[in-house]
Amino acid sequence: MRLHHALIRATTLLATTVLAVAVVSVVWWYQCRQLDPTTLDREELLRPLVTYDLVQVSPQTRWLLARRLEEEFSAEIDWEAINDQLTPEHRARLWSNVPLVLEPWFMDKVRRYHDCEASERMTLLDRMIDTLSAWKGIDTLRPAPGESQDLKALLLEQIAVWRSQAKANQQDRIDELVTAVEVRWMFRQLAGTLDSPE
Repeated sequence: MRLHHALIRATTLLATTVLAVAVVSVVWWYQCRQLDPTTLDREELLRPLVTYDLVQVSPQTRWLLARRLEEEFSAEIDWEAINDQLTPEHRARLWSNVPLVLEPWFMDKVRRYHDCEASERMTLLDRMIDTLSAWKGIDTLRPAPGESQDLKALLLEQIAVWRSQAKANQQDRIDELVTAVEVRWMFRQLAGTLDSPE
């Protein structure tokens, strides 16, 4: 009799586990399959950053999300209002997703910087700097502000990783873009100082 009850319990436990795994798998598959950044409006665009595991979506989807985020959020962002809506779990998910969105965004800029005419490069650099400036406020959404990296440190660390994984000619292109951004940023800072009234 005991063996019979033990067998029923073991079978029930196994069936419950299999069902739970199946449900989670279906939800995960549906979620990842349904993410289409081109259909999201401005209000919906930040949701994937805090609710999706972007490791599970395709590189193309991450690139589309990065492009749409830049289109919609390249100016001032009310980070305090966003912060009020996030749970600790959202913040943790956000910070794990940020590098996954930064990579296609940055590598696209590397490609575009080297494909465009020299006369168009300043515009591209200014757009990059403006976007990074607008997104700097995301630092306030870190899971543990005293422990986690800020956006600049995270970006520099990730660039070093992407560079180490790239071929030699791509490494040179990455270096050129990083140098160009730094020089342009310093020029803008200097120009702003010179233009400000005394």
